[in-house]
Amino acid sequence: MQQRSGDPLAQARALAQRIAANAPRAVRGLKQAIDRVPHGEERFDAAFGGAELAEGLAAFRERRPPVFR
Repeated sequence: MQQRSGDPLAQARALAQRIAANAPRAVRGLKQAIDRVPHGEERFDAAFGGAELAEGLAAFRERRPPVFR
């Protein structure tokens, strides 16, 4: 496992590079789809930064059904 830097931006860039390297066509397609939707980037950020995603991921890690409020 790589040592983590204290810089969140550096961590985010490293993760983005890792994701892009694993599935470049899928990442390119996702970016194109986001660009075609009005306010797509803001909608994407809201969906992936929201409480529902956090609960879904927590439930998955804890092997329990999610509880959405």
